[in-house]
Amino acid sequence: MRKLTFVLLAVFLFVGIFSLASRVTAALLCDPVKTDKADVTRDGIVDSADTDFARARLGCNTIVPDCARADVTGDSKVNALDILFIRGQFGCFSSRCAKADVNKDGVVDVKDINFVRENLLCNLVTGGEDCQTSDVTGDGKVNNFDILYVRGQFGCKTQACALADVNKDGLVNPDDIHFVQDNFDCDVSSGEAACVASDANRDGEVDSKDIVYVNHHFNCSPRGYSRP
Repeated sequence: MRKLTFVLLAVFLFVGIFSLASRVTAALLCDPVKTDKADVTRDGIVDSADTDFARARLGCNTIVPDCARADVTGDSKVNALDILFIRGQFGCFSSRCAKADVNKDGVVDVKDINFVRENLLCNLVTGGEDCQTSDVTGDGKVNNFDILYVRGQFGCKTQACALADVNKDGLVNPDDIHFVQDNFDCDVSSGEAACVASDANRDGEVDSKDIVYVNHHFNCSPRGYSRP
């Protein structure tokens, strides 16, 4: 009995250490490929909603689309390894979501569809930056496949949305503007939390450019996130 208890404690400790190490690694460096896999809820960020999604499908048949999505390790099974994989990317933002946010307002919605539609069949060589941004599939053309790609990411939030929510209350609104103004010209290098958060565009200074950045992301409501 004691031996069994010892083994169970050892396994529990190993899983805990592995999970913690994975989170620390993710906080230091997010792998875009792993992050896109781990964001099984397709909301733009890897968090507890993704582990809940996988946990609800433990042992299910990967022929079912949702189960196949939860099988992030690709071993044809949804199990504890998939949950550990997802935990390893906690706090990371999906590059797939960022790509679909063609108008760069922090959320993928109908405005992005309209943005792509306005650039349908444009010439990537002469069409300018908007045309190139609209080619989200990267096939050298702006067509219906790009619209379908954007639609597939509807509702997801990007890191830009999280950065613009400088007061971290879950919504980008005038309160964030006031927050930035209260920290104008502060020393970002000091590491003071409010000052660092106010540098929304991450250029090392808190100034009018940050207000423009926040204003561009008005009404964006990021879900839980763990990294500035």
